[in-house]
Amino acid sequence: MKTKTLLFLVLSLAMVSTSCGDSHVDEPHAHNHEEVITTVALTFSGEGDDIKGAFRDADGDGGDEPTTDAITLPADTTLTLDIELLNELVDQMDEEYEIGKEIAEEAEEHQIFFSGTIFDGGVTHAYADKESDYTTNNVGDDLPVGLKSTIVTTGAGSGTLIVTLKHQPPVNDTETKTATSTINDGDSDIEVTFNVTVE
Repeated sequence: MKTKTLLFLVLSLAMVSTSCGDSHVDEPHAHNHEEVITTVALTFSGEGDDIKGAFRDADGDGGDEPTTDAITLPADTTLTLDIELLNELVDQMDEEYEIGKEIAEEAEEHQIFFSGTIFDGGVTHAYADKESDYTTNNVGDDLPVGLKSTIVTTGAGSGTLIVTLKHQPPVNDTETKTATSTINDGDSDIEVTFNVTVE
């Protein structure tokens, strides 16, 4: 009888130990890994031909230096800016290739911020999208995302355009992305600086 009881206790402890060891696999934050982004492609569209510029880090962190295109925009023009975020370390058919899709799916936890000296004069930025453009179950404030923007140029000039993707998931059941959150809230998935000339 003692042998059976001892065997039962050993098996029970083994089962408890196994379930505890596996419990971390399904933790809520497990899917919120940092996105791998090798390419940030900008497309400015208006009345004329599209204007494109991109940051590319073809081999990811380390290795060859990334490249960043200079961008020239026409003065006195209203342009739509679309941003494409890619992970070109994987095949184009891989679900992790188009990071922009993941940003759209998790719109309530992401925002792209725009800063730089180009906005000191002659250029303005306004968000042209919001969370409900990408999600059907949007709750709370319908905040900007930044995959689409409106850029207005006036006089000639030059400066930097800094594009920063922030991941802003809730912390301890408190929203990080709010109507008053800023570029200082959350974690930066990528930050890229473009040199822009308006002429």
